[in-house]
Amino acid sequence: MEYAIGQNGKKTYILDIVRKIILIVFYFLMMDVIGSYLAMLLLLMFPSIDKILATVIMQYVVYVPILIACIFLLKGEIKESINVAKESKYKKFLGIIGIGFISAYGLNVIGGLISSAISSATNSENENAIREMFQSSYGVLIILLVCVIAPIVEEIIYRGAIQRGLEKLKIHPMVALIISSLIFGFIHVLTAGDYPQVFAYIFMGFVLGYVYQKTKSLVSSIAIHMLINTISTSLQFVLLVMEALKLIPEGTIWKG
Repeated sequence: MEYAIGQNGKKTYILDIVRKIILIVFYFLMMDVIGSYLAMLLLLMFPSIDKILATVIMQYVVYVPILIACIFLLKGEIKESINVAKESKYKKFLGIIGIGFISAYGLNVIGGLISSAISSATNSENENAIREMFQSSYGVLIILLVCVIAPIVEEIIYRGAIQRGLEKLKIHPMVALIISSLIFGFIHVLTAGDYPQVFAYIFMGFVLGYVYQKTKSLVSSIAIHMLINTISTSLQFVLLVMEALKLIPEGTIWKG
């Protein structure tokens, strides 16, 4: 039976919810369970492998299957989002993306300042790990993942599956937005346990979810997420060059 957004049939409604649940479970299993075991297996099979290279490889091993699952299980949601973007007035749509980007990036910085005020750490472990990969000889390999694949996957999961799924379960849109933002925030700091760094991610997730609600399209939140990650990545490379030229102290970290 072909998936169709907006169809009122009970069978389609249940199928939609089941697909979202399967995708969410698969995502968290890959991120927090299967990915860890695969990483251990890789290191056991190739004990001499560079640990940073192993990390980069594992990121792809985890994210690519999730991306495929997203496209397969939420293809109706994705098609609808693309159609909404196509049918929207492009100036208004781009305007929302622009405002959303400024808001998300600004609140991300504010969240970072709040985190810095209550913790001695200037960056989350997630950001530090990404920075370490950029500094390695494998930095180019992580750009595609951070700037393209991860934003697509995370928006489909947190906005398309979790937030939209909660709304379909008759949960108030604002409550669904808050829940998805909290999950988005805490999943980025959960593994390392650096919880004071969660505010930047929660604020960013809230703006992305709000934009998604307003536009009814994942295209908008994906575009904003890509912009934020791309600019943050570009700034990281600029800092690395400045450090190499001794223009700034080594170890300078940009909050982004």
